[in-house]
Amino acid sequence: MNIDISEDRKEMIDMARELVSIVKEKMIEYYAGDSRRVHHFLKVHSFAKLIAEIENMDPGEQEVLEIAALTHDIGIKLSLIHISEP
Repeated sequence: MNIDISEDRKEMIDMARELVSIVKEKMIEYYAGDSRRVHHFLKVHSFAKLIAEIENMDPGEQEVLEIAALTHDIGIKLSLIHISEP
């Protein structure tokens, strides 16, 4: 069995990028109309991605880090709705 590690790695990186893109799109939809929140999580994501690239993180670990950066404040929207209800 001859496995090309570099091809497997490229495929893993492509899959990770695709998943991060999907999460990013869904978070933008989730926070539609709240540009401040969208800007914040995109900025946090940019910093996390940059740090991961500088540190040469494993693609799987980088994927987890980027998704965590995108979703780190996901509960705020529901909290604000709950607080504003009488």
